Amino acid sequence: MPRTSSVPPVIQEKIAELADQGYGGAAIEKALLTDPALEALSSEIPSKRQIQRLVTKHATGDSSPAWSPVLSQEPPEVTRALTAVIADVVEETGGQVTQLTQQEVQYLRGIWTIAPCIPPWLMYRIAREYIRREAKGETTDLDLLLALRPWEGEDAMSRFLLGLAEANLLPHARADVDRMRSLASTAASADSPRWPPIPDAGGSGFFYYLQIAAALPREDEGP
Repeated sequence: MPRTSSVPPVIQEKIAELADQGYGGAAIEKALLTDPALEALSSEIPSKRQIQRLVTKHATGDSSPAWSPVLSQEPPEVTRALTAVIADVVEETGGQVTQLTQQEVQYLRGIWTIAPCIPPWLMYRIAREYIRREAKGETTDLDLLLALRPWEGEDAMSRFLLGLAEANLLPHARADVDRMRSLASTAASADSPRWPPIPDAGGSGFFYYLQIAAALPREDEGP
């Protein structure tokens, strides 16, 4: 079995999504083993213990009180957007999560203001990712994700990857736009199994953008 640090990004993303849906280690393992999309990676699916480690790492530690839409002091349009998030969260988690926390709402408000095109369930997942990282102050890649909107096309993806490189968030010390565009095209290629596909903003693999960036080869490696 692979070490948790070497689990392929596409599997890590699936574990994170299932964890946000309320699944435990055993249920996640079963879901991974029966997912047709992961059939080619079956030998790299981690053990139940490794999955549980990843689930624990994925926890937010958010203990803030529940947010009430009835008592909301947000502008009407923001409250409507937040209630849409609740509806999607209830559906995606099978009723295991029925409320937002006040900390989640703080981030959701900002995410919706910046990129209202992002579907409610994905807004929720991004908010939780911000909460997970806020103590360490490691949110620059998420900030750039929202600011540079890589789902809008190849050029936007190139700007996003270049921005990460300039911020020293990639293995590269520096990178040029042509190289970033080439790597973005490689990531989108169906003939390149090393890379997960680049979905649009509504795709379930929204965080693949970050994982693609994290998996970029070093300068002495080929794409």
